Amino acid sequence: MAGSRCKRAAMAGATAFLAINLWTGAPLVALWVGSKTVGRSVLSMEAVFVVVIVLALLLFPMVMALYHPFCTPKLQSTMPPWEAPLAEFWQRPGDIATRDLYYGPWGNERAPDA
Repeated sequence: MAGSRCKRAAMAGATAFLAINLWTGAPLVALWVGSKTVGRSVLSMEAVFVVVIVLALLLFPMVMALYHPFCTPKLQSTMPPWEAPLAEFWQRPGDIATRDLYYGPWGNERAPDA
């Protein structure tokens, strides 16, 4: 039980750290790298290109770490869906001649208004 709590706390902390860096840390680092590459005070396409590339390189691993399910167990079905018994879904009708196929099992009184 204590291991589970520690694991959940560690995952929550790592998620918070990555989420904060996803929205603030990575863009600031990308802008800083872009500003150091240009060296001038005028915006250039080279600086924009560097910022976009650095931002993509920083964000991709963070997004993969946030959205990749590390802690979920792998689910395996006990049988393929095409072999599942359909008895739960369908019942063989008894005597089809006695059934009301137009209004259904409740009859004309409870039939929906047309």
